[in-house]
Formats: sequence, structure tokens, C-alpha cells
Amino acid sequence: MTELFADVAPDGRGGTIGIAARRVLMASFALISLAALIGFFGQRSTTSAAVTPSVRMTLDAPETVRGGIYFQFEVDPTNVGERSFTLELDDEDRLLARIPRTLRVLP
Repeated sequence: MTELFADVAPDGRGGTIGIAARRVLMASFALISLAALIGFFGQRSTTSAAVTPSVRMTLDAPETVRGGIYFQFEVDPTNVGERSFTLELDDEDRLLARIPRTLRVLP
């Protein structure tokens, strides 16, 4: 198989540009991947808390989400806007803690 490429003449300048372009492209992918791994991109979460004499409850969740799956709930990207929701902790009929939040859905 190597004999097939033995007679190929070097391209000169085009080969150098091609190699440089590939290196720049691969470095770009690596930098984007690294930035995503350290948390530069994505949905940043915020923490809300409710504290009463009998209980302390915290909610760690993003305020803005994109379409897809969000904490086991499907987010419909065609239904864009802000939604209010409340997380409650009850002991049968008695309310122990409540955290009201707003969720912004992006397309």
C-alpha cells in the first residue's frame, strides 16, 4: 500500500496550510471540550432554601433551561417562557417548608 504513495510529489505550500488548518481545528475542538468540562457552558444552578424551626430544605436547580430533559421532566422547547413552580415538604396535611421558584424555558 505504501508503494502507491511513493510517487506522490509534495504539495508544497498547500500541504503546510492543510496541516496548520487541521491543527487549529483540532485545538478549537479541544478548547471547547475543556471549557465545557470545567463548567463554562451550560446551565448554572442556583440554590434556594427554606428554613423553619423543624426543617431546613434546599433546592439546587438552574433558573434557565433549554429544551430537553430537566430533572426527569421533559421541557418542551415550543412552550418558551417563564413558569412558576413551588417545592413543598408536607407532613401529611401540615406544611413544613415551601420554596417558590421561577423557571425560564429557552428554545
